[in-house]
Amino acid sequence: MKKLIVLNGLPGTGKTTIGKRLSEELNAPFVNSDTWKHDIARVMLGEVDYANVVTNSLPYSDYLRRAIQMEIYNNYLPIRKNKILVLEVFLPKCKARNELMTFARENNLTLLLIEVVANDQLLKSRLVNRDGTSDTGARWETYLKLKEQWEPLVNPFWIFDTSFSLDKQFIECLSKLHKLHLP
Repeated sequence: MKKLIVLNGLPGTGKTTIGKRLSEELNAPFVNSDTWKHDIARVMLGEVDYANVVTNSLPYSDYLRRAIQMEIYNNYLPIRKNKILVLEVFLPKCKARNELMTFARENNLTLLLIEVVANDQLLKSRLVNRDGTSDTGARWETYLKLKEQWEPLVNPFWIFDTSFSLDKQFIECLSKLHKLHLP
């Protein structure tokens, strides 16, 4: 059975960094939702900004299902011989995660949800320092809005806390993953 490893967390927590490293360690493709979420949101919702999709409670589950079908299932899993896909997303609501679980079940995929967290002080620093050209105050305010919408994961497969050193966390997570007989 194919495995879908999903890294979920608030912006700036380190989902992309962890996803890239996991994909290298597992020799699996990595899909960063930043590469497709804006385009799909524009197509599906008529030029709506991604942050507004989440904060204004637009039909996120429809957006999610179509995004997964268009960008992941149709374009990645069937055409690759690899049995694992690492995906980085931001799914703040349990309802959206339930949609993902339903999608995985319907498509005979084992879904492994990994939560990525960090403390607010570190996140503020990361968001402010991402680049020197954007309005970092607005970026922090957007993060705070998204944090208000966040519903904690129930029984995640693993939790990475990027406030601390990742080496030991990776060793332990990879050990747990290998116990699932990943290729």
